[in-house]
Amino acid sequence: AARLALGTPDEAERAARRAEAVRPDFAEAALRRGDALQRRNRLAEAARAYARGAALRPDLAEAYANLALVRQTQGDPDGAETGYRRALALRPDLAEVRSNLAYLELFRPGVTLARVLEAHRGWDAAHGAPFRAGWAPFAPLPAEPRRRLRVGILSGDFRRHPAGQFAVRAVEALPEFGVDLTLYANQMDADDLTDRFRAAAERWVPVADRTDAELATLIRNDRPDILIDLAGHNARGRLGVFARKPAPVQVAWSGYMATTGLAAMDALVADAHHVPEGAERFYTERILRMPGAFIAYDPPPDAPDPGPPPCLTGQPVTFGVFNILTKLTDEVLSSWAALLARLPESRLLLKTKALSCPETAARWRARLAAAGIAPERLILAGATDSRTHMGWCARVDVALDPFPFAGSTTTLETLWMGVPVVTLPGDTFSSRHSLAFLSVAGVEGCVARDRADYVELAAGWAADPERLAELRRTLRPRMAAGPLCDGRALAEALARSLRDLTRTT
Repeated sequence: AARLALGTPDEAERAARRAEAVRPDFAEAALRRGDALQRRNRLAEAARAYARGAALRPDLAEAYANLALVRQTQGDPDGAETGYRRALALRPDLAEVRSNLAYLELFRPGVTLARVLEAHRGWDAAHGAPFRAGWAPFAPLPAEPRRRLRVGILSGDFRRHPAGQFAVRAVEALPEFGVDLTLYANQMDADDLTDRFRAAAERWVPVADRTDAELATLIRNDRPDILIDLAGHNARGRLGVFARKPAPVQVAWSGYMATTGLAAMDALVADAHHVPEGAERFYTERILRMPGAFIAYDPPPDAPDPGPPPCLTGQPVTFGVFNILTKLTDEVLSSWAALLARLPESRLLLKTKALSCPETAARWRARLAAAGIAPERLILAGATDSRTHMGWCARVDVALDPFPFAGSTTTLETLWMGVPVVTLPGDTFSSRHSLAFLSVAGVEGCVARDRADYVELAAGWAADPERLAELRRTLRPRMAAGPLCDGRALAEALARSLRDLTRTT
């Protein structure tokens, strides 16, 4: 979800201190302070800073929007929705806030594809439709079968981020299949993955300092055949650029988990697991189904070896959850409580960045206790570096997927550590990530029919340590050699689909 903020964490911290020193009663200073705290996972303190900003300036929409995002991060979707709607009542032009509201719909128990489509079309009606009259026509593409395809990709996540990890292997292979790449980098930071993206591109264009209008003009003047989005309604997304239709064909891929809702978006890269036959009517985009998964996973290069399951080393069976708190609904907690009651010696490890905040962790200990999970059976952990995080994944025997919003990166990380992930998919794209990845990786016995079956499957894995050990020994090499990590195969299929798209759009 997008946050209305300025600069890096360090810049925000310095700006907040300067502003508060000069004007302690200045609402914007409270917002800067809140942003600096939020970026350091001090969520409860950030919430108080944003609340102070709202008290000082009740008409300051950004205060309510940023407070809402803290509530969302703490796992309070109702509080988040209230704040987002208050912000939009004050500033209906805040497209990022309406994106956050559309995104929030994906977490709701009972969510349907129809509701997701309605929420995302609502964004387009408010922020996309006004640009349609200004769409300029494009010259027909040359009908030359051997001509190389000119593809632009716009993203703020050409880095170690889920969207980057999902796309980099295919992007590196696309030039082999007749695609020349221009990467529009909406980011200031860089890492080893950034270097790989840059090496794959014919042109690398930094664009973080450009407005949507300026960037749309730049892209139109570059004349790509296709423009691909890797963010959607997530942070660093630039849907205001796509709404202006700067390219004749526009495609959403890898960075979002639903329809964008945009009339300007022509296609969405998916697979048969995420968007099965018959679901197309709930997407504003044409569905481009890849033969395996719609992504090719690039695992962390420094991940430790999986090792044996903890239950074979004399420890209690440990169930693990590595998802954001917003995904943990009452129905999910109830299912976990039933599972732990079934296995009274087992325990639950919950690790996610928001639990770095002590007050947030205390709130969740209380909520889990109310659901029937005693504090002494819990292990809570917050943010760590990547290698340490993967080590935490190895400390669990069985991973528990939330619903209706399944894990994506978390599922791939735990599978890479040889840990089974028990999931309960629904109809929405966001509910079917684990189903897709488990299916493509060839892991059986993890996809539940209903909540009772979810508990049965998890308990069954926990009762079979030899099966857990076998998965630990075999899954990583199978994933590495299989379609889930095969960027070249995905690039070939994607290039073919993109070329076909230019002939039919």
